Amino acid sequence: MTAGSARITAVDQKGRAFVEDVKEGDLWLFPGGVPHSIQGLGENGCQFLLVFNDGNFNEFETFLLTDWLHHTPKEVLAKNFGVAESTFDHVPPRERFIFPTQLPRPLAEEKKQVYEATGPVPNTFAFFTNKMEPTRSRQAAV
Repeated sequence: MTAGSARITAVDQKGRAFVEDVKEGDLWLFPGGVPHSIQGLGENGCQFLLVFNDGNFNEFETFLLTDWLHHTPKEVLAKNFGVAESTFDHVPPRERFIFPTQLPRPLAEEKKQVYEATGPVPNTFAFFTNKMEPTRSRQAAV
């Protein structure tokens, strides 16, 4: 994060949920194939630098949730997520990478809800650099 703060969410390969708030100086890593979201917090939103381990990354070759939602029957979605079918009545008609929305609930409420439903991921996707001890190394003299 280069400025502001954001709520990051992800779902690991076993369906366990992750939610955390990150701020300036913090890092996160979403491995390929891990569905995730990034939501700016506060009036000024956030700014971050995206880095990919594949120089050929193309946004048009990534899997988007909206595409999946349009190709999955509402009754299947409702059963999968444990909500009413009407929850999916207003899925955007095409992919959306950036869009305005309401700010999320407090982090503690979000964590309680998702972790009760799925259990937490065993390893975090967030790295808080201001809480990490410095790593020192010495190179041998040549």
